[in-house]
Parts: sequence; structure tokens; C-alpha cells
Amino acid sequence: MNRIERKWWFVVPMSILTVGSTLWLCWALGFSDPFAPFSVPHLIVFVISLDWFRRLYSWILWSFLLWFAPTLAGDKRLHS
Repeated sequence: MNRIERKWWFVVPMSILTVGSTLWLCWALGFSDPFAPFSVPHLIVFVISLDWFRRLYSWILWSFLLWFAPTLAGDKRLHS
């Protein structure tokens, strides 16, 4: 994980989108509440989709950062 990915302005939108997308996916698959009927398949789908969405949104935010603010992505002050 890069140091920019630990900044609050990067983590907050990524976390909100990740949790929201994961809960929406579980709802769309028919898991109305992924924690109520505890079963291993529900848990596996939840954990895998949570990680996949986190990676997806991290890539998307990095792409926007590099596209709209390339000097900010290479700024040495952000890495400290």
C-alpha cells in the first residue's frame, strides 16, 4: 500500500464506496442481511467482494489522481 493510499482524502471515499458496493452486491444476490443467516458461502462472497471492490476503487482513484493531478501523485511531500 502506497503512502498516498493512507491519506484520509483517499481512504474515506474508497471505504464508503467499497462498503456500499459490497452491501449492494449482497442485497442483489439475495442476501438481505449478510450477517443474519450466518453461513460460510455468504461470508466468502462478502469477504471476496469487499477485497475486490477495495482494489477496484483504489485503482479508479489512482487513475483519477494521475489524470487530473499528475504533479500531486509525484509530490514528495505527500510521501512523508
